[in-house]
Amino acid sequence: MFDVASAAVEAALGAGARYADARAMHQRTESMAARNGDVEDLVQRESVGVGVRALVGSSWGFVAVPDPTDPEARRAGEQAAAVARASALVPGPDVALVPVEVRHDSFKNPAFVALARRYSVAIVYADHGTYPAIADVTAEFVYARLMGCVEDQPTGYAPEALAAWARRFEVWAEGGEPTDLPQLTSSGASANGRDCFVYFISGAKVRAPAAAKAFMAQLRAPPVRP
Repeated sequence: MFDVASAAVEAALGAGARYADARAMHQRTESMAARNGDVEDLVQRESVGVGVRALVGSSWGFVAVPDPTDPEARRAGEQAAAVARASALVPGPDVALVPVEVRHDSFKNPAFVALARRYSVAIVYADHGTYPAIADVTAEFVYARLMGCVEDQPTGYAPEALAAWARRFEVWAEGGEPTDLPQLTSSGASANGRDCFVYFISGAKVRAPAAAKAFMAQLRAPPVRP
């Protein structure tokens, strides 16, 4: 399915979109109806498809097709770009692309990183137990969501963990790349440094404010030893 989504995106970009993304889905559902303990109906359904959105100027175009084959995906990408191009005939405000947070391991692919970097779209670094962690820098800034706060820790994260995150963000801010986080490619150093945005969210949310304050106190401070 990743190849199908990639084909849709490539077609949209080839048709003039300045940005495009696609979602390919394969869904199976089962429903049952019963009365007085007797099964009256059992229905199994399966649906597949690919949806594409394309950006031309400040306008979006959306197209979805129920046939996730390479030719249909490419046709959908071209149509999405055509819809966006038609909408762009009416001028609108400029569109800024926001960071993207992914939640499936299929995105741990150098092709995804290259696409994000091509359009300067930041990939959110997620410190989470199940979400994919991608530390590749793909924009002029770094955006991270630290979602590992636990309630039995007054500062959400242990002091040594916050110290480690502070060191990583200092490296990012200076234009470098932390060596202890997973990367699929290398963006190289930035001579101008980078703006960094970090959010403590999810997990034990009641500890998020304390985590943020403790993290800021660690910046430019010596590491805390366990």
